[in-house]
Amino acid sequence: MIKYENLNGTIYRTETIGPNTVSTLINKMKMSVSKTKDNIKADGIDETIITIKVLNYEDALLDNYSGTLFVQISNTDIKHEIFMVNGTLSFPFSSQKPGEFEIELVSPSMPAEKIKIMVVDIK
Repeated sequence: MIKYENLNGTIYRTETIGPNTVSTLINKMKMSVSKTKDNIKADGIDETIITIKVLNYEDALLDNYSGTLFVQISNTDIKHEIFMVNGTLSFPFSSQKPGEFEIELVSPSMPAEKIKIMVVDIK
């Protein structure tokens, strides 16, 4: 049986396996990152929508979360600071340059997340 316990503001995931109980410290918040497409054309028009959601330890949306995220895109000079409100944020990604791009999302209060997108040459 798995249950979550809040001990003095710290969340633990507790699981009973036979006669043993295992408790694991977990973060209160985490990012969930998704995209509408894995591959896009290198035409600067085709795009994928990247959606970031802030979830609690039970995977429920934290719609009262507001905070800063840092977005960095590999193989580019793009590094932006963005502000998220209501626990969710979406933005488009397109490119005229073919190749694999890794988008890293960093928050001071949550573990970082990465997502990869393949931009395919249309020639």
